Amino acid sequence: MHALKRLGTDALRGGQPKGKKVILAWDKAGIDFAFRHKVKQSSGLDFISREKENMKLIRCGERSFDRDDHRNAGVLSDEYVGPGGGAGAMLRRITYLDPAEGTRYAYLTTEMGLPPGLLVLIYKQRWDVEKVFDELKTKLVEKKAWGSKATAKATQAQFLCLAHNLMVLLEEDLLKVEQIDNAKERKRKSGRKEKAEKDGTNFVATALQRFTVRTLKFIRWLRNFVYRPTSREAAPARLRHVYATF
Repeated sequence: MHALKRLGTDALRGGQPKGKKVILAWDKAGIDFAFRHKVKQSSGLDFISREKENMKLIRCGERSFDRDDHRNAGVLSDEYVGPGGGAGAMLRRITYLDPAEGTRYAYLTTEMGLPPGLLVLIYKQRWDVEKVFDELKTKLVEKKAWGSKATAKATQAQFLCLAHNLMVLLEEDLLKVEQIDNAKERKRKSGRKEKAEKDGTNFVATALQRFTVRTLKFIRWLRNFVYRPTSREAAPARLRHVYATF
C-alpha cells in the first residue's frame, strides 16, 4: 500500500485519459479499503485482488448474474460484502471454482458493472504476468535495482524485457533451424492441457493463453555458453544433449 500511495493516482492510471475506467489487479496484501474507495471516487480507478483468509468481511447481500452467460462459467457466487468498522465502502466478492484444480478462489473488487467471469479473467492474467516476473527474479537472478533513480530502474526494466524477448527469439530459432525441441517440457504441457480438457474447461480457463517462460535448463545452457568461446555447432549440440538426457 505504501508503494501504491507513493505513485499517486495519475501514475496508477497509466496515462489513460480522464473518464476512462482503469482496473488494477493487485496483490491481496493491499487491504486499505478506504484508499480503494477514495481513488475510485476521485479518479475512476478500480481494484481487484484475492481475499485473504483472515479477513472478517460482512456479507451484505447477493448480486444477480447471468448463469447462462458462458463467460460466467465457474462462478459460484457474486456478493456485496463490507469490511466492517466503517473502513471503506461496500465491496464485491466473487467466488470462482477452477475446473482443473477443483480449487475455490474468492476475489474482492470495487468494480460493480462487469460480468463476474470477466473480472476473474482479469486477475488470472495478473498471475500470468507474475510467472514472467518469477523468471526474471528467480532464473535470471535479477533481485535488486541497479540504482535508486527512476531512470536507472526504467533502464533496468527495459534491458530485462529485451533479455526475455531475445531468449524467446533464440528458442524459436533453435527449433526452426536446429530442430532442437524440449520434448519433455512439451509433453508436460500437453498432459496438463489434456487433464484440463478431461476435467472440463470454461471461458476463464481457455479465453487467453498464458505467457510462456523459459525453462531453467535453457537459461543455464545460455548462461554457460554466452561467455564461453564456442562454435555455432557445439553450443546447440550441448542443448540437444541436455534436453534428451536430463
